[in-house]
Amino acid sequence: MTLVEAFLNTCKKHAHKTAVIDQNNAVTYNDLRLEAIGKAARLLSENTGSHIGILLPNCKEFVTTFYGILMAGKIPVPLNYLLSPAQLLYVIQNAGIDTVFTNNLFKPQLGTHIRHVLSVEEKSSCAGVEEKKIKPGNEEELAALLYTSGTSANPKGVMLSHRNFLSNLDGCVQAFEFTEKDTLLGVLPLFHTYALTTALILPVNVGATIVYLARFSGPKVLELIEKYRITSLFAIPSMYRVLLRTAESVKHDLSTLRLCASGGEPLPGDVLEAFNKTFPVPLTEGYGLTEATAIVSVNLPKKCKPGSIGPPLSNLEVKIVNDGGQKLPLNKEGEICVKGPNIMKGYYKLPKETAETITVDGWL
Repeated sequence: MTLVEAFLNTCKKHAHKTAVIDQNNAVTYNDLRLEAIGKAARLLSENTGSHIGILLPNCKEFVTTFYGILMAGKIPVPLNYLLSPAQLLYVIQNAGIDTVFTNNLFKPQLGTHIRHVLSVEEKSSCAGVEEKKIKPGNEEELAALLYTSGTSANPKGVMLSHRNFLSNLDGCVQAFEFTEKDTLLGVLPLFHTYALTTALILPVNVGATIVYLARFSGPKVLELIEKYRITSLFAIPSMYRVLLRTAESVKHDLSTLRLCASGGEPLPGDVLEAFNKTFPVPLTEGYGLTEATAIVSVNLPKKCKPGSIGPPLSNLEVKIVNDGGQKLPLNKEGEICVKGPNIMKGYYKLPKETAETITVDGWL
């Protein structure tokens, strides 16, 4: 199975169900399929390289562009629109990007460095494109190249395969019991692995509905939770702190929430305590990193240990080691090592750094 095959399966199974709601659109899964095929057709008609940039906010077009690029047999490279011009140019040049899908708002950030700037505001026609011409890929091929700042001066490209993403989703679906009945609110920027996994690929794979917010706002989040009966929210601690302040002054019906998960940075105890007193569902904390395709461990809503990042996903192994690489006993501080089908293929063009990060027997 690949992300393309999973996407097409969902689009056929839930063709007439609302798939994505953003500030401009409410579209079905069949709408997503047709628009993604149109994006693929547009790419196939151009003479482009293998790596295609996506410079977009959270919106329906991000979804269709991501899958359209994969359908064309290319590799999506989500671009961080918060980077400085110099950092963005570094990523573009390092990845060898000659084509970027963007909108009129972000287009000026690209300057004159891109040969093909494709505007998502222009409608693509999929007339004459047969589904059998779509390239599903295979599970070991790259499904995305995600750039992470990590600990070095320049961002590093993390190579993630279809298998990496799908295995991580399997673990998340089991842990959180996601189904097509869920409605997720996407507030984190989709260029980040945490958001890309939990607010795009995951809901698409289970046939859930995604509501996107292009720019985070505490009052808007609470309004959308009530309006669209949101069941799940993934965010960072600073966002939950804002939601707490908002909830004190503005009352909304938040009873449909069954999961609020925190990641990306440590969750302060005062935020956890206040959230659990204010909201109808406990705030759970997890841990992950781009090199492990987003999620490593999570607290389960029904079994949550405050101050912990929870047990690892069911299909992963985790151990704590000392400076010499030996496994440590309980209650000892050391380095987290992770092993499983979610571990990246490596850093793009950085074999030395890859070898320093992943052991010969597969531990990250």
